[in-house]
Amino acid sequence: MLARAHWAASAFAGYDHDTVLRIAETVARAAHAESARYADWAVKETGFGVVEHKILKNQACSLGLLERYRNEDFVSPRIDPAAKIVSIPRPAGVILALTPSTNPVCSVFFKVILALLTRNAIVVSPHPMARACCADAARLLAEVAESAGAPDGAVQVVEHPTVALDEGGRDRLRAYLFPDGLLNGDAIGKDAAWIADQAGIRVPPRTRLLLAPVDLVVPEEPFCREKLSPVLGVVGAPTAERGIEAARAVVRIGGAGHSAAIHSQDPQVITRYGVRVPVLRIAVNAPNSTGSAGIDTNLALSMTLGTGFAGRSSIGENLEPRHLVNWTRLAYNSDPGVTFADFGGVEPWHRPPARVPAYPRASNLPPESPGAPGVPGVPAAAPSAAGQGGAPAARDGTPGAGSAGGSLPDSVRDQLRVMIIEELAQLMGG
Repeated sequence: MLARAHWAASAFAGYDHDTVLRIAETVARAAHAESARYADWAVKETGFGVVEHKILKNQACSLGLLERYRNEDFVSPRIDPAAKIVSIPRPAGVILALTPSTNPVCSVFFKVILALLTRNAIVVSPHPMARACCADAARLLAEVAESAGAPDGAVQVVEHPTVALDEGGRDRLRAYLFPDGLLNGDAIGKDAAWIADQAGIRVPPRTRLLLAPVDLVVPEEPFCREKLSPVLGVVGAPTAERGIEAARAVVRIGGAGHSAAIHSQDPQVITRYGVRVPVLRIAVNAPNSTGSAGIDTNLALSMTLGTGFAGRSSIGENLEPRHLVNWTRLAYNSDPGVTFADFGGVEPWHRPPARVPAYPRASNLPPESPGAPGVPGVPAAAPSAAGQGGAPAARDGTPGAGSAGGSLPDSVRDQLRVMIIEELAQLMGG
């Protein structure tokens, strides 16, 4: 799998801008067309969230994302005659994309489209609780991308994830939400009325939010932790300054760098909040979840939020295509007497052939599975219209429908496991 991804990344790195944009747009349109189906599937598979909300996120992370970056070029060299510098983009290569159970398919859409816009290959590793919907979405995007001209293997998915991510969490009325001090995973993503019923609390059936008053923001108070549900811990503060200090305490408990929100009309208070609370995006008079993700604000639309120095992240912004590209700068001598050449019309990339060749298979490898050219041990998808130059085959929307992936070779699974463990270790500071 990884060898195939590296081969695809190497081939993709030579594509020209028009071809890259056409591939990305074709994939974004296919993703957008399936937004509702995958939203419904994700809720049914994980038990988390609201279908209508997931449709919005799926749409935002497909055509919405493409429209945001349509006019930005991450492929063509950038020429600055005044500075006498030519900057040549270099893709990251192969991206391993972990996707969560709480925002599953929209994260697949987001990360795949970003990878395509920047000529990177991507291997998607879904959360086990959202494996079926995410794997199917990734296979769909892979099929569409290849039919549009992307190299074989530019988009792949780990069919059976080997790493279970922490369930994270935000939930519950102390006894039910945090039995023995630990988050009750059954409550994650459930609606307020359901949670109240499980906790033995009578509320109107249309209750959308449960507020739990607390005295102090301290680590020992479970309601001050992440809950991943419509349950909020509420602490009163006599002044704005005391409220800001409470917000700082919440960040100390949950981790610095990510995001926060403030509702205020006072610029002095808003500025003070921004200075004191150690996060890198603050939604002002907007919901934090959608505001920090760029849906209800003008921040970059993103499902991956960098935490910067405070959170030991490589970036401090919402992840955008530009973060997946490095630039080689051809810097001329600054002496005015040294002439800067005319680079107009110089094009280092090429338009790929009409049909991209499949990943080459070494002659000393064991026989491949039937119907899987160049990918030993991995069954291929059934032939579809896409393979004949037409539109991708229709899918029936049933979890697990579409091309089925077989078991990965142990060597590939071990290599992926090592990569994921190393990445998680770096995120957690070693």
